[in-house]
Amino acid sequence: MSFNQAAFASVGAHSSNTPKIYSYQSNDTLAQVTADNYFIDKRFQLSDGDWIFAVLSDDRVFLQVQADSSTALNNVGGVFAETVKVINSKSQLPSPSGGVIVLDGNINYELGKDLSLGTDELDVSAGNISWTSKNLAGPKLTYTGSGTMFTGVDAQFTAKDARFGCPNGQAFDFSDVASPGSSIILLDTIQIDDCGTFGVFDDLLSIVIADSNSLNCDQGALLKGTNWLIQSFIKFALVSTQATFKGIDFGTAETPNVEIANLFFAGPSGAIGVTGATNSANIATDGIGTFRDSNFVGDITETTNITPDDIRWAFDLNSGLADTMPDAMVSLQGNAVETVIASAGVAVQIPGTWVVERQSLFIALTDGSIQYKGERPLTTPIDFVTTEKSASGTNKDTTTYVALNGSIITNSGRSNEVGQNNPQPNAGIWQLTLVKDDILTLWHANNTDTVNLVVVDGISRVR
Repeated sequence: MSFNQAAFASVGAHSSNTPKIYSYQSNDTLAQVTADNYFIDKRFQLSDGDWIFAVLSDDRVFLQVQADSSTALNNVGGVFAETVKVINSKSQLPSPSGGVIVLDGNINYELGKDLSLGTDELDVSAGNISWTSKNLAGPKLTYTGSGTMFTGVDAQFTAKDARFGCPNGQAFDFSDVASPGSSIILLDTIQIDDCGTFGVFDDLLSIVIADSNSLNCDQGALLKGTNWLIQSFIKFALVSTQATFKGIDFGTAETPNVEIANLFFAGPSGAIGVTGATNSANIATDGIGTFRDSNFVGDITETTNITPDDIRWAFDLNSGLADTMPDAMVSLQGNAVETVIASAGVAVQIPGTWVVERQSLFIALTDGSIQYKGERPLTTPIDFVTTEKSASGTNKDTTTYVALNGSIITNSGRSNEVGQNNPQPNAGIWQLTLVKDDILTLWHANNTDTVNLVVVDGISRVR
């Protein structure tokens, strides 16, 4: 401690007690005051029976009061020994071994001055560790090695209001091995002045990167593993000059929940903002990945493999990217295939070779069917237009219907009167709530007789 005879506790557990004043002498120990003003014990009993404990943590004295003389301070309320450790020099950290400094668990490390680790890495596997510089303009922790600045296995870790630099190496590497899907990593309001790689995050419970940036970054964040609960990236900015840069790479990782919002990624041609597996493979069945309000600057490619049309991704208001819009459309032009009418008034699916014009979260087929593949219920309008005639004769009363899973929806029917030489347009609208694998088709009926019908042209759309 920086003072010789420091504080001092004025302690009275109950109002009926006369407060007692104790002095503390600092020489890397704490002890009860003796006649020469030094301590002989770190704990002593008050007149009401409670005990007070004195704990030294760098330049601070912490006091804790409890009902008995137990030394199991972890199990009682109050201030825990060395919950905060202010670091002003590398010597205040545990001694490195083999190029690794193993930080003590259950400690909130607060950087008081700029500090260089050299090539020594910090291991936070002891868990329940946090690191702060108090603000982004505060003291900077620098790692000059080619390895990783912070590593942790099966560890809970938080970096908040902190500034770092690792120009030749990687900032973070966290993984769960003994208990996959158990660790929570929070990187909140951090700045990395320069880094080779932002970090690798493997099979954790969750990673949250929020209000954080690196404006000189060779590589971004790589995700691995399949035991995740959530991956969250909010107000995350990375700037790179490397053509091989990938801002967020989901690789083959799988999670039920991904949250991306307010990214700012900048890079040259060849660089990629967000990439991962095709066909929503990074999102578990019935999961959702939201991707919104993000900006991509320079010649960077916004995304690869991940698209607004993937069934488990939802895109909204991102620069250079279309919004997700579940829809499909098929068209029929110059059709001569007759609908065979076996019974008057009995509807039959409209035949012909339909052209798939568009599909997103749907699969449209050349028989004119449109199947919903999304995993959440979708309420959507449906509309159609047709030009229809009879194969022979005149004055045939017809009705065109929307059909769901092979059953016509009676109230969706729209009637018409056609003849062989009198093709007539028809149009209709409807609305349904669809669930996964529901199939929509257009059917029509000859209500007059069994003369075949022909839909010459048609469009069916879900949007």
